Amino acid sequence: MVVALSVAGCKDDKATGQGGGRPAAASKDKETLALLLVKKLAFEAYPTWAMKHPESACPASFADLIADVPGIEQKDPWGNEVKTFCGADLPPGAVGFAAQSAGPDGKHDTADDVRSWK
Repeated sequence: MVVALSVAGCKDDKATGQGGGRPAAASKDKETLALLLVKKLAFEAYPTWAMKHPESACPASFADLIADVPGIEQKDPWGNEVKTFCGADLPPGAVGFAAQSAGPDGKHDTADDVRSWK
């Protein structure tokens, strides 16, 4: 199954912290989009990249990772860059490749992060 992601229309108004006049619903929508994004990176983009590059364990760049999978953004719905992990950098519980959105607070490694692993 291919899921096309577009997060361009879901950016928060940084001045008000609201998106589209529905703060609670918009926040949940963004969390869902962020989860779809990190899962698509880990379970579609990385396996696609790995099949084409059996000589390497990890992509050299984000651009290399997403080259063959359309519809992937480098930024999460809050406008923050997605953090990726591969090889020795994998967090506990992740296998092969992992991706992380900083979540609504824009800071990685906090309770609101959206991760591709459990």
